[in-house]
Amino acid sequence: MTTRRTGSVWRLKENLQRLFRQRQGGHLSGEPGIDKPNQREHGKILAVLFILFGAAHLVVVFFVWSIVFALAHEGYFPKLPLLQMLALLGVTLSLIATPLVSAIALLRQRSWASGAVSAACLVMLVAVFTVLYYVLRPGLSMTRLAIGVLYGGTNLAISVYGLWFVSRRAQAKAS
Repeated sequence: MTTRRTGSVWRLKENLQRLFRQRQGGHLSGEPGIDKPNQREHGKILAVLFILFGAAHLVVVFFVWSIVFALAHEGYFPKLPLLQMLALLGVTLSLIATPLVSAIALLRQRSWASGAVSAACLVMLVAVFTVLYYVLRPGLSMTRLAIGVLYGGTNLAISVYGLWFVSRRAQAKAS
């Protein structure tokens, strides 16, 4: 009879620990991964952030490229090589396309979503450091500092969140 009570107390303890881990967002096995419902929720949040990032950059890139093409049409860039123009276009399109593709993969719960999120985070980090380099290069003013902090901070936060999500998703799959 003592063994039976000890067994039920042990089961109660395990059930309470499991409930506590579920409320904390941890995996049921005690690993620091994400369980399935939380994966879906984090995936939706990350997908919305990627869509907002891609849409905001689409507006900015459209504005900048319309100015560049208008100036080129007027003759301000007479010797801009075609290869350089295509390279700039490819870089700007990759900044827009990778977050949008990873958002679609996350929303549709594709198996390759982790790779797409990792690629999007890498592209975003490269873009952050490139923009910060050019914003802070000539001199530091309060406007440039504000732009650098806002743009760099938001992109860095989204990238860190995306990489955290990929690592937790991989840990959950491994366990």
